[in-house]
Amino acid sequence: GNRVNKLIAYAGKWNYKNAGNGLHDDVHDLNFDPEGKTLYASTDGGLYKTTDGGENWTRISKGLNIAECWSVAVSQKKPYRVLVGMQDCGTLQYRPIGDSLNGWFQVRGGDGMEAAFDPIDQKIQYSNDGNNNLLSRSEDGGVTWSRNLAASRKQQGNYLRPFLIDPVHPNVLYTAYHDVFKSTDRGETWKVISAFDVPDPKATIVALAVAPSDSLTIYAAYAGCACTSKPERKLFKTTDGGITW
Repeated sequence: GNRVNKLIAYAGKWNYKNAGNGLHDDVHDLNFDPEGKTLYASTDGGLYKTTDGGENWTRISKGLNIAECWSVAVSQKKPYRVLVGMQDCGTLQYRPIGDSLNGWFQVRGGDGMEAAFDPIDQKIQYSNDGNNNLLSRSEDGGVTWSRNLAASRKQQGNYLRPFLIDPVHPNVLYTAYHDVFKSTDRGETWKVISAFDVPDPKATIVALAVAPSDSLTIYAAYAGCACTSKPERKLFKTTDGGITW
């Protein structure tokens, strides 16, 4: 109808300008209202509208309890805290104090991915960023954070890179790129504990698990459908902490 005709009329007049004041990154959808006067945008940061052709945007999803969450971590001791890794909105933490909106704080920026609490000392926390291969540790409850503790600067990992704390030894961390990496000093140093015979050197590990009953038993799974013509060498297991798989 009228909206289609307007788009056709503008099709020959496209030009680039730095519009989008106030609009969040990663726009997923755009829609006009029936009269074509208001343009709505759904983004990683919520729902926005503009009435001046995109020069200025107003967020209209304030108050809605919505978010793109990649991970949720809960502390193991009271008072309980929660860490949430959010797409394009950083890492948020809930702590039961009254100096923020409902107790939620943004403690890290970027793309929040896997987050975790030390099971014994909940002031020790970890956050990951998918796009920038960042891993950081806080020892004061999320107020300040360490330098980047990424296990590898050479290997490429999944966007949602596996990261976990050993269920028996909290100072031991695991993460995975093409290989499985282990740290015994809360991320300060890392070493490779895998030597998989995987044909594709660019293959990345999509899932990692340590058995709660025996932390020497570890599973690692590579990305890719298990029903492909060659599903072998996709899933690996060790029962001696990575010496053999």
